[in-house]
Amino acid sequence: MSKEELKKRILDEARKRGFLFEIDVQNLFDKRGWFTRPNARFITEDGEVEIDLLTHKTISNKDGFNALDVVCSCKKSETKPWVFYLTKRNVLDNPHSTIKFTATSETVGKSSYVTGAKRYWLNQDIKIDDLNVNNFKLRGKTYYLAFSDPKNKKSRQIYEAINEIIKFLKYELARRRESNKQITSQRITTLYCPLIVLDGDLIGITNEERKVTVEEKNYIPLIIESGDTLLGSLLIHVVKKDFLEKFITNLEEDLESFNKKIIQYLEKKEKQKAKQEKEELMRSLNKLGEV
Repeated sequence: MSKEELKKRILDEARKRGFLFEIDVQNLFDKRGWFTRPNARFITEDGEVEIDLLTHKTISNKDGFNALDVVCSCKKSETKPWVFYLTKRNVLDNPHSTIKFTATSETVGKSSYVTGAKRYWLNQDIKIDDLNVNNFKLRGKTYYLAFSDPKNKKSRQIYEAINEIIKFLKYELARRRESNKQITSQRITTLYCPLIVLDGDLIGITNEERKVTVEEKNYIPLIIESGDTLLGSLLIHVVKKDFLEKFITNLEEDLESFNKKIIQYLEKKEKQKAKQEKEELMRSLNKLGEV
């Protein structure tokens, strides 16, 4: 076999395995200034987990840092479309319960609505309903790999992509939460975006008023139960590779918006604190005057 034949065989294999596809995805983030970690591997209580791509972008300000972390799985399925049953979102799909975060600033996560079982909620005062990642009316509920044999391991491709993300987030968020309990002068608030990029056909099926519709989609927001008590429900974004660049643009807009929301929230808390301290001082002075 000549060197040219060897190179051609390697290139063909790389295309079939999806290796070049993973590089394309990484390059899209790299060229826009995201910090990327391909093929990140972790040992968790659920076993070894490998994530195709971890990438994040951070905005710094006078109070600290705000970041958006993307947990990305890349999947290639040229002959077998991914099919999702779509349903209208409801009140249980509240972004404060489906979009996860960590924070070193305790107040960002402190709310009368937050319990130990929902420790990844943002404070209810920080409204994230208007973020691009939350801008959808229909969401995926169930799924399957079209034209596949249920007995074949490859038919579990969607399930395995979702499961990898769940295992990693369960591990990573718990680790971040524990480390964030330590005293630190830095304030870092991070939103997490679980993402599956698909090189293949993405199909959505709706069934409204006994009318079944099958449509090609560029993007499907999937909300699932993670099976973990602390993690709860989870929003995973399933995006076709051709739509990925637009999706990254939306994420960058969301990071800018989220950064402003956190700054405004903390400024409001500081004003409230200053007001309370002033009122306490005045009460103390009044008591002294009465004496």
